[in-house]
Amino acid sequence: STHRGVAAVQEAGCRALLRITSHPSVDASLHVKIGQSGAIEAVLLAMKSHLGVATVQAWACAALLMMTADNIDENAIKAIKAGGIEAVLAAMGAHPDVVDV
Repeated sequence: STHRGVAAVQEAGCRALLRITSHPSVDASLHVKIGQSGAIEAVLLAMKSHLGVATVQAWACAALLMMTADNIDENAIKAIKAGGIEAVLAAMGAHPDVVDV
């Protein structure tokens, strides 16, 4: 079964990815492996599926930031090609008063 339609589950998944990718022991090579695992696409799917849920959008944006930061070009390119810029812009537009988005 899938939990794509459950905002709380998607939020928890994005929050977990953020915590994993922001841990000091996770270096750029592990970030690339995380990106190769489908994590970027999963975060973007959560964003699309729950555009109206600010907490999902906030955690997803933060997770995307960590997965693509520190010159991790492979992940940044993957996120862009998968619609990451559009997803972030949609989140910002849907929640203009939420600082974390």
